[in-house]
Amino acid sequence: MEFSKSIEAVIATSFIASTPDNIPTTLKRDGSDFSAAIMGALLRARQVTISTDVDGVYSADPRKVSEAVILRTLSYQEAWEMSYFGANVLHPRTIIPVMRYDIPIVIRNIFNLSAPGTMICRPFVCENEDDQIVDTAVKGTGMAGVPGTANAIWSYCHHDISGKFFLYYYSQVAIIPNCSILAAVGRKMASMPGVSATLFNALAKANINVRAIARGCSEYNITVAVKCEYCVRALRAVHSRGIDLLRWTELLKEKGEVADLNKFTQHVHGNHFLPNTVLVDCTADSHVTSYYHDWLSKGIHVITPNKRANSGPFDQYLKLRALQRKSYTHYFYEATVGAGLPIISTLRGLLETEDKILRIEGIFRPGIFTSSGTRSFSEVVAEAKEAGYTEPDPSVEGQVGQDCYVAAEST
Repeated sequence: MEFSKSIEAVIATSFIASTPDNIPTTLKRDGSDFSAAIMGALLRARQVTISTDVDGVYSADPRKVSEAVILRTLSYQEAWEMSYFGANVLHPRTIIPVMRYDIPIVIRNIFNLSAPGTMICRPFVCENEDDQIVDTAVKGTGMAGVPGTANAIWSYCHHDISGKFFLYYYSQVAIIPNCSILAAVGRKMASMPGVSATLFNALAKANINVRAIARGCSEYNITVAVKCEYCVRALRAVHSRGIDLLRWTELLKEKGEVADLNKFTQHVHGNHFLPNTVLVDCTADSHVTSYYHDWLSKGIHVITPNKRANSGPFDQYLKLRALQRKSYTHYFYEATVGAGLPIISTLRGLLETEDKILRIEGIFRPGIFTSSGTRSFSEVVAEAKEAGYTEPDPSVEGQVGQDCYVAAEST
C-alpha cells in the first residue's frame, strides 16, 4: 500500500544525555521536559505536549490544598515564575527554547486524556497598560511580629499598585531560619487593583505574620516569607472560597454531619485550617460557652445570644474580651441585649467619642432600671408589676410577659 504523504516519527532519549567529554549523565529533574522543548524549538513545532501524571498545572500543591484548581492557561512568564517558586510540574528552563518561537506547551495527564490540561503560551498584551511605578518606604518599631501589619498597609492602596515595596532603613541584618516563601503569580498582578490587598487580607484573617515582602522585577509575582509551620495554613488561607450560599441546603444534605464541638475545632484549626471561621451559638447551654476561650484562642470568631458567658463571673468575661483582642477575632454578643438592637455598640461608640450621655430611654424586659438615689428597687418592681409591665412573676426568669418602660437620667 502506498501513502501519498510519508509520516515520520522521531524517537529520542530525553532524560539520559552525555557531557562534552562524552561521559553518560542525566539532565536531572524534569530533564525530559527540557529536551522536548529544545527539540520542539529546533523543529519549529506547532505545539509541544508534555505527558505527566497530573491533570495540569494547579494553583497550589493539591496534596496540601484541597481547594487548589487547575489553571487552563498560563503565560510563559507565569509558568516560569511558578516553576521557579516550587511548582514541580515544569522546570523553569523548559520555557526558554519554545518562548523564542511562540510555541505553546500543553501539560496533559497520560492517565486521564479526557482532562483538558494546561496550555502555556504567549498572552494577549494590552498596549495601554500603565507602566508607572511608585516606591514606598514604611518603617516603625511596632511592625515586627504583629499579624495584619501588611494587610493594614496595603488596605489603603485601593488604586493600581504597579510598584515595588521597599524598606530603605535598617539597623541590622539578621538571618531568620525555618521560613517558607509563598508566591502569588499572575500576568495582571501589576495592573489589577486590589490583588496585593486581597492576599494580605487573607493572611491577616488567618492570623499569619508576614516576615518579609518582595515584588519580582517582572511584576508577575508577589512573594511573602512566613514561618515554615504556617506554610500549609497560608496556602489554604489564600485559596479559601467559603461556602456557595446558593447551594448551602444541598451541601448540608450531601456533606452535613452531626455537631461535635471537639471535632469541629480540630477540623478548622488542625490539618484542615479554614480562615474566617465563625461559630454561631444559639443555645443557652453553659457547656457550649466553656469552649469560647479555646475557639477565640485558635482564631475562630464567635457570635452568640447565649447569656451564660457574659452573665457569669466578671473576670471571666474580661478574659474573653482580652483574648478576643489579642487573637484578632470577633466576639459578638449584642443579640443578648435588647433583642439584638445595637444598644451596647451605640453606647460604647458614644463613650469612646467622649459624648456625655444625659438620658437613656427604652423598653426593657424583664429587667427594671431606676435612677439613682430616690426610690428603692423593690418599690419600682412592685409598681411595675401592678401596672402590668413585668413578667407574671418577676422573680422567675424566662416567663413571657409584657415589657416595662423605664427612663434613666445619667449623673
